[in-house]
Amino acid sequence: MNLGVRIYPGRDHVDSLFHDYKVLINPSTTDVICTTTPEALAMGKIVICANHPSNEFFKQFPNCHTYNTNNEFVKLTLAALAEDPVPLTDDHRHALSLEAATERFVEAADLNEATQEKALASPPPFMPISSDDWSRSVEEASAYLHNTVSGIEAARCLWCNS
Repeated sequence: MNLGVRIYPGRDHVDSLFHDYKVLINPSTTDVICTTTPEALAMGKIVICANHPSNEFFKQFPNCHTYNTNNEFVKLTLAALAEDPVPLTDDHRHALSLEAATERFVEAADLNEATQEKALASPPPFMPISSDDWSRSVEEASAYLHNTVSGIEAARCLWCNS
């Protein structure tokens, strides 16, 4: 097989070379920390991506088209090449901002609710704790400590470098 493939050096996404492109095809279903898709949407491009849980967030944007089959992929790609991207609303622009991403992260990482829901009941006074209760308490305390400390960068660095 002789394929004429060229690999170009990396370029900044604001490079004028990319201004004429209006479609990004991202078929990945494994790269769930990818920034390519939100960057393309934020730049007003049309995105074609797989209908997959890792792409769920992007479905809210009118320029994101998801496919399930090879035929859908071809149809969506041809349609995207023939249409103009929909301008972003202020809400969509905000949803793609670092500020909104940070807000979603803080909300998802909120430990206060989880710790309040799983608060351990104190054993009755003067009653010995059973070994099962003790094991469960130690496991829950260990999980709480791990979740709390792993969110503190200095503690994480100390733990990982020891």
